[in-house]
Amino acid sequence: MRRTPRACTLRPVATTSSPLPKITCPLTSDWSPAVRWSCLTGQAQMANNWMRLAVITGDPKWLEPVPAVLRFLKRTQNRHSTEPGVRGGIKGSWPVGGDYGAYEVLNWATKFFADALMRHEAVETNGLGAASPVSVLA
Repeated sequence: MRRTPRACTLRPVATTSSPLPKITCPLTSDWSPAVRWSCLTGQAQMANNWMRLAVITGDPKWLEPVPAVLRFLKRTQNRHSTEPGVRGGIKGSWPVGGDYGAYEVLNWATKFFADALMRHEAVETNGLGAASPVSVLA
């Protein structure tokens, strides 16, 4: 695998994901959590980055944390509210009182989550080498 600065930066985060992923904002210099909350927006963005790196490098190891991260995000998604501005949305943090987007449903977190779901479906359906219209997503 060709090592790029981005790949070198993302690898420690990808290899420290646990069955219940918790990507915190910020991390300490040794990649351990510096806070007790998790950035849901960052988790969706990291899932996208890992999948993009898997496609770019052809290395399926980048896909390893993705299913757990997407399962976790799905568990945090509000699917039952009668409020249209809340239902389907992704909060900024988990728990919701974390410093990033505290007590808010963020449209950009939801957008990154939707991107990750579509990209994951494309990778699962087409594999790493096949072209996909999802590859143009941010």
